[in-house]
Amino acid sequence: MERNINYNDGDILIKDSFGDIFLAGTIRTTMVSAVICTAGQVSFSLGGTTYTAMANDIVILPPNLSIDDVALDDDFDGLFFALSYVKFEKTIMSGRGLWPLMMYTRTHPIIHMNKQEMKLALDYFSIVREKIASPRDFYYKEIMLLLMETVFYEICVIINRHIDTNVLTVIAKQKDLVFRKFIDLLSTESIHSRTVADYAKMLCVSPKYLSHAVQSLSGKNALTWILEYATDAIAHELRYSDRSIKEIAHAFEFSSISAFSKFVRIRLGCSPRDFRNKAYDSETGQEGALS
Repeated sequence: MERNINYNDGDILIKDSFGDIFLAGTIRTTMVSAVICTAGQVSFSLGGTTYTAMANDIVILPPNLSIDDVALDDDFDGLFFALSYVKFEKTIMSGRGLWPLMMYTRTHPIIHMNKQEMKLALDYFSIVREKIASPRDFYYKEIMLLLMETVFYEICVIINRHIDTNVLTVIAKQKDLVFRKFIDLLSTESIHSRTVADYAKMLCVSPKYLSHAVQSLSGKNALTWILEYATDAIAHELRYSDRSIKEIAHAFEFSSISAFSKFVRIRLGCSPRDFRNKAYDSETGQEGALS
């Protein structure tokens, strides 16, 4: 395979070298990202579950997730590409029937492609590679966006082929706009708000209605979603931020350091200082390029 794709314009990130992306044992995604594995394997932990992707697999990573324990084989090879959430939401997520598919990938991040699907994916990237190498003429970025939108649409087609139809039937009911906007808020906000009432107010619905919608459509209550996102964001700050514990507590709008410490002890099992010290003592290295 040809090498040396390295494109980043703020909305699109495309690379075929993983050294500066997966330097760390933990990565924080900020874009809608995907990895096409062409050789070897990569393992990672997401939400406490360990996954392993191998050749002909595609890994879909929604934004605002902490991916832990990332490990690459020496012979791992592949293509990494990502689209900003703003662009993804305005274009692809507005498409018919695509929201359930993206929700599915939150708990099923790996899809195994057949030979024909893999060939098609690599053919798309041959076109992308040629465009990246071409002169940056007028409409260059617009063309790149259209190409990446096409790639992500094709990924959705592949997901749709492989998804369990019974699961899709259940997820397809998740068309409730309130639930979709709730997840959008969790994906784009800094998780400063940690109550159902706060999010219900932002969505202009009652807390009772939001709780019922989220529970019935996802199987988890709204507070669980909120706390999971908040915990991931706080853990990431404690691991990698240079800010003091007091500054982090203030940034997440806790009423006091004591309240922040109590939250961390309940959610992470130790004090903020102990969690940070454990992170420093670990061998995960520095944070990857998705942070």
